[in-house]
Amino acid sequence: MAGRATRVGVESDDEVPTTHTLEQNYPNPFNPTTAIRFSLAQNELVTLKVYNLLGQEVVTLLNSEPMAAGAKSVTFSGQGLSSGMYLVSEEIYVTWLLANFSS
Repeated sequence: MAGRATRVGVESDDEVPTTHTLEQNYPNPFNPTTAIRFSLAQNELVTLKVYNLLGQEVVTLLNSEPMAAGAKSVTFSGQGLSSGMYLVSEEIYVTWLLANFSS
């Protein structure tokens, strides 16, 4: 797919929510950037992708990136993309800290 969509930045809030959420992007509609907000109740690996309405991946904003619990905001630039509707997909993977306490 033509275009140069990119992730512009990631912001984090230290307050830990009790549940996982993926919120509506703001502003919507956007031109050329928008913020995609989500919250993590625990430390997780996060993948965040944007798709067009044909189901084709346009850009991967986060790719299995380790993130601490808290509210997050990823700024997405759609500059270079066609006008239209886009969908956001989020995958999360819980990370575990393994320790061996044998004596």
